[in-house]
Amino acid sequence: MKNLNFKNKIFLSIAVIASLIFSTSITYARTINFSGYDWDVKEGQGGPGPNNWGNTEQDVFVDGESRLHMKVSKHDDDLWYSSEVFLKNSLGYGKYSFDFDSHVDTLDENLIAAPFLYQDDDHEIDIEYSYWSLPGSSNLHYTIQPPPYTEENHYNKNFVLENGSSSHIIDWQPNKISFSTIQNNNILDSWTYSGEKNFVPGSELVHINFWQNKGLIPANATSSELIVGNFIFEPYVPPATKATSTPIVNNVIVTTSSVELFWDPVVDATTYEVSSTASTTFSTTNSSVIFNDLTPNSEYSFQVREFNGTDYSDFSTVVTTSTQALSINDEEYNIRVRIEAYDSSVFDQTIKVKKCEKVPNSNVYTINAWCAIKQAEIDGNLTVGNSWGEYGVFLTNINQYDGLDGKWWLWFAEGGGLNPGQTSLNEHVLQDGETILLTYGISPLRTTMKLDGPYLIYSTSTILAQYFDESIWDWKLATDVIFDVAHFEQLTTIPSPSGELDIYSDSTDTLFISAKKDGFVTSDSIGFETNLPKTSINLDVFYTKNLVGSSYANLDVSACKENEETQKYTLNAMCAINKTGLTTNWSTWGTDMFLNSIEGYQNNQNENGVYWNWFVQKNNEMSYGQTALNKHILTADEKIILTYDTFPLRISMDSYTPEIGTTTTITIEEFGFDSLFNSVWKNASSSSVIINNTFETETDDGKLSLFITSTDPIYIKASKTNFVTTVLLINPTSTASNTTTQNNNTNNNGTGGSGGSQIHNKIDVNKAVEFLSNNKNSNGSFGSSDLYTDWVAIALSTQNNDNVAKLKIKEYLLSNPDLVIGLNEVGSLARRSMALMSLGISPYDGTKTNYIQKIVDSFDGNQFGDNNLYNDDIFALLTLLKSGYQTTEPMIIKDIKYILSKQNPNGSWDGVDLTAAAIQALGQAKNVEGVDEALTKSLEYLQTSLNNEGGFGNVESTAWAIQAIDSSTDSASNWLKNNLNPHDYLYKKQSASGSVTTLPKEENNLDSKIWSTAYSIPAGLDKNWNEILTSFSKPLSPATTTTTNTEQNTGGTTNTTTSTANANIPTGTTPTTASTIQNKETAISISTLNSPVVKENPNPQIPKNVVTPIIVRNIKPTTSSQTIQKLTSGQSPINKNDVIDSLPLDTPTKRTAKKVLAISGGSALLVAGYLGLRLLRNVV
Repeated sequence: MKNLNFKNKIFLSIAVIASLIFSTSITYARTINFSGYDWDVKEGQGGPGPNNWGNTEQDVFVDGESRLHMKVSKHDDDLWYSSEVFLKNSLGYGKYSFDFDSHVDTLDENLIAAPFLYQDDDHEIDIEYSYWSLPGSSNLHYTIQPPPYTEENHYNKNFVLENGSSSHIIDWQPNKISFSTIQNNNILDSWTYSGEKNFVPGSELVHINFWQNKGLIPANATSSELIVGNFIFEPYVPPATKATSTPIVNNVIVTTSSVELFWDPVVDATTYEVSSTASTTFSTTNSSVIFNDLTPNSEYSFQVREFNGTDYSDFSTVVTTSTQALSINDEEYNIRVRIEAYDSSVFDQTIKVKKCEKVPNSNVYTINAWCAIKQAEIDGNLTVGNSWGEYGVFLTNINQYDGLDGKWWLWFAEGGGLNPGQTSLNEHVLQDGETILLTYGISPLRTTMKLDGPYLIYSTSTILAQYFDESIWDWKLATDVIFDVAHFEQLTTIPSPSGELDIYSDSTDTLFISAKKDGFVTSDSIGFETNLPKTSINLDVFYTKNLVGSSYANLDVSACKENEETQKYTLNAMCAINKTGLTTNWSTWGTDMFLNSIEGYQNNQNENGVYWNWFVQKNNEMSYGQTALNKHILTADEKIILTYDTFPLRISMDSYTPEIGTTTTITIEEFGFDSLFNSVWKNASSSSVIINNTFETETDDGKLSLFITSTDPIYIKASKTNFVTTVLLINPTSTASNTTTQNNNTNNNGTGGSGGSQIHNKIDVNKAVEFLSNNKNSNGSFGSSDLYTDWVAIALSTQNNDNVAKLKIKEYLLSNPDLVIGLNEVGSLARRSMALMSLGISPYDGTKTNYIQKIVDSFDGNQFGDNNLYNDDIFALLTLLKSGYQTTEPMIIKDIKYILSKQNPNGSWDGVDLTAAAIQALGQAKNVEGVDEALTKSLEYLQTSLNNEGGFGNVESTAWAIQAIDSSTDSASNWLKNNLNPHDYLYKKQSASGSVTTLPKEENNLDSKIWSTAYSIPAGLDKNWNEILTSFSKPLSPATTTTTNTEQNTGGTTNTTTSTANANIPTGTTPTTASTIQNKETAISISTLNSPVVKENPNPQIPKNVVTPIIVRNIKPTTSSQTIQKLTSGQSPINKNDVIDSLPLDTPTKRTAKKVLAISGGSALLVAGYLGLRLLRNVV
């Protein structure tokens, strides 16, 4: 991103100019008439400049079109002259407009054009257009004198005009001074000053001058002309006097449903504005108003003010009144009464219930549950018996259900959940819309959430079916129930032996769920609403270098749709920006949303090279935004900072909890971009630091030493011109705190470690696996080619055996899909072998193809496959050593020597990728001469290749490097650069979706995301290929196959298999049938569910009562398009252009690769030579 951000070192020049406006050698001998005003023309020698001031027609004149011409030119005396005019009299407060017909944006670097108001050096209002002899600096300046110049009284910016016609305005009012530069009715820039340097008009005069900075001649040594087309002055008009007559409310009439308000008319009123709690604010010309349809017995407030055509009066005194209560016979509620007996449903209707006497002869009336039962008796033609006692009414019978059979009546109130009645029916006061349930000899069911708290989107919640147990007077879990789940118009029935139902939702739809079981009252259908996650953050917006902006503290943010095209909700930074209510504009790039503008501040407006940038600050750390705003997931209490035409400072400390008696270093850094537009933080020279709002100092190099004398909190504020001020609070301690960096070598969930000032993170492997699982094809494969499927298989092999995607991909590979041969046949065979072995499938006979034999057949006596490539030798060695071949066999020894011969003097095999692969392959052959030395050199090469981000340039290289390092005696977590390790690098590349990738957005298609994410998962788990691949023995003879398969409770399968090429069944892990896969699915779509599905019971000692979660989402069919031709008998040779297209390379690389193909006549070798390790990695 390019951001033209020049530092303007002009304040000294402005100060000198302000003190040199006049000189004793200046005279005013000539007057001209321009725009209806008489102007004196300046003559003589003096400031500003100093300059010679010309008074001839050559210097200043008005042309036939009444335009004023002012020149900087060389006279016959070989001297250069400037020009200035000014009015004879003060005009005072008002709007001063200067229309220029010259390009004041492209003046010579040594010239200044300025319209201004001048009284003396301490009372001056300036607009100046100049580069001040500093090419490339700002050329627009608004200034209020006198010095010193700060952001409060000086504004500068670089601006560009489309043509020479423009307007320049000073709007001088008693409480503010506003500046603006306008072209074609568009405001190019503006600024308002409201400080104490504003002054009262008196002797100030309007000036226009065109002059030489410091008396310097134009840099181009050519005369220049300023043309002023017009000058307009509009006197300041004070605002109209505010109305003083406030209406007085004189009467209020109320009924049960209305309030009528009356007030005394005001003589000058044109309308009245009425504000109330009964409706929205509105206006009327009458002096009374009536509010209808109000709630009985409710309180309302009212206020009135008048409008006289110019201004509003104050509001009248608040009038508060209440509507009348309904009489006993008027008020009624809608109540559902449900009466259920053990053998029949007696009554179930919603009825109108009015007040009844709470206790006979009490003269106290309420709408209570007994009123509802009596009304149900009438509406349902029931026979209801009762008796009254000390505690209220006792229900003796309804119809024939009279308790003589040993059963009795219970009642329940369904408000906030079904709960047993705790009082007599007449004591329970009803709420409108409530349900009353009466049961006789039968227990009701209810549905409730297992854990308290909101049902959040993208999370699984458990719904319980419970029945009421009278013996303990409480609810118990009901087993062997059937859940009915209603989603819109679709009803799904799900048996649950356990009485539990897991619900997962990726939409905001409401599910209505009921439970039923023979011998129990079916529960009412309860709506379970999906709630969006929320958090509270701080957000600052800075529009310009003058730090104009908005600040939002403790902004409550809810999740929103990630972009305009998706139904996915995330709690992202875009939600926070939209929550502010600021006017914004966004554009879509794939699934990313990019901020175009806020409040009219547009990216690259008028090609100014200025763009919006964003930063995140949390726990004393500030960093530049690494993703699109809609992909940054918010966390509580962090701060988002948005900047336009300015950047922030950040403060870092040796220790944020320094010990008393120690000295700690404060470092102030400023953000910017280097020549390649990489984001950089560098020490902020000439920055100002304020300690506890009392001590202030300047820093030469952005560093300041601070001696700690007490445990009182220390408030640090850092500022610098044109940068956003930053503050930091530190808390000294009496004893030293641990500030050393802690590595987190066991965390796989992206949560970081604990302790220390630098926390190291790993990718969230669960999210990465979820991303892959969500993008599998319907047949179990991944992406548009089996190239991606093989690498995903290796990644998913690290997961538990009940992972659905893992089971599906295993089933797919067992079907022996044709291998897609790219530019490297042996590499493809080795890759497929690795995929099979990772899943416990024999590469010999686990499928119909013996991949190991094909690799062995490619050996030419010295190496495998193409003699001009050696990546195929590395992967062949890795595969064969895991397939029963020994390092003592001649074929293996020769291949190892061939690989060693290709190692470069710097220890690499042409880059990080292949070096990392070679380390893992040769790690199995340390007993071979030369291997140990080669491994040492290769690890040294990787160490020198670690970049400033802690990675190796991209996700793929970094992932393989982590595996290589971990295959040695070291750990990648210990490899640090700038206190960042390779895991930190991958962590920063993981998106909210779980994918891990570094490709540019325009090239970042689904294939590339799948590929790089598959590489990252083993790295995130610190597992190298030798640990992942199951070992197999070489075939002995045509005999039976012996398989040992040990399942681990915590993860994958450890296999040791003896197989034979002639065996009839695949070795390794026995393939799972399609029907088994279906029963092991971990999720069911509610939109496609036709019958109940229950998880297969993995342990016969555990009851089969685990019900598959319901997923609420719109299912879209997954398509698989094969973009690389399969090389099988009878088919045409592959199209190498198609192969290149299938690789997730950036477009320029693809184009160049195709040119190499054309030039070479289709030679894969030359293409490989051009692409180097990029292709070597991709073709494996």
